[in-house]
Amino acid sequence: MKSSNLLALAAVLTVSCGILNDYKNKKDEASSSLSTVVTPANDQSCRDLIKEQNTSNSYILKVLSYNVKSLPFPAPGSLDRKKRMKRIGNQLAKRREEGNQPDIVLLQELFKSKSNLIGKAKYPYIQRGPEEGNKMLSSGIFTLSELPITYEYGQAYPEDACGDWDCKANKGFTHSKIQIPGAPEAINILNTHMQALREQSQPREAQIRMVAKYIEENIPKDELVIFAGDFNLKIDRPGYPIFKELTGFTDVGEYCTTNDNCQAVKLAEQEDGIFYQHTNDHHFGRVGKTIKAEPLCIDRATNPKGKKGEDSDHMGYEAHYRVTW
Repeated sequence: MKSSNLLALAAVLTVSCGILNDYKNKKDEASSSLSTVVTPANDQSCRDLIKEQNTSNSYILKVLSYNVKSLPFPAPGSLDRKKRMKRIGNQLAKRREEGNQPDIVLLQELFKSKSNLIGKAKYPYIQRGPEEGNKMLSSGIFTLSELPITYEYGQAYPEDACGDWDCKANKGFTHSKIQIPGAPEAINILNTHMQALREQSQPREAQIRMVAKYIEENIPKDELVIFAGDFNLKIDRPGYPIFKELTGFTDVGEYCTTNDNCQAVKLAEQEDGIFYQHTNDHHFGRVGKTIKAEPLCIDRATNPKGKKGEDSDHMGYEAHYRVTW
């Protein structure tokens, strides 16, 4: 093999294996302070527990955020990547046929085999995050929507707002405006995949400040925002309080595990901390003046084969909101 090919292969391996290292050997810890966490019988999920119907001035909005671990060869998991992406796509398609699909799917780490997932899922509206640019990999983020996307924006994080091998991927965020049937205005949906690795707090905080500045300058403070994705932020990392202070957003996982009006669903083998204390995946948000959203249920049991590691090294994070106007 030519030396140039060997160097390229080594670079891909460095990037893709590094993406995984932030999650290995970091098992979620239990938290005994949560009173609304439930482990439903018979594989029930939020879609089984929330039976409320849409009305002329309300809508039950289902938002799934999912890091799908679709990494380039020769990263771990790349050999069965196409099979896993097809399985996730087929599961979403099945839910669409049953009429209980997420209205919005926010994907991260979909670097490869995109058509195997997106083509199978068959969502009518698709927004793609920043492309490769001068990087080896794209942002890997996509927004799939059952509802019309009326506005799209995506931005990569700057060159100086990344660290180590993460600079090989063109990570960033996307902003969509999505129109709910009957609502007087579109709602704001943001998706991101931020800097990995615990020790890389400085570039991650730079990314936080950048996206917070974008929100402040481009989204009126009286508009509803739902911001979900893989933030690579556990609550003990310095960036977590910075993000909450700069945006003023509520952590939906914290809200639902401390509020009797919202349920939190997990598998029996999952720890309670998977909702917000010890997870990198989050849903954040704020209510608007005209349109408000109340979390009704959050679900970390979303994975086509049911167990972490079989379709991704992350579990999906689905939240059901009662959106009213």
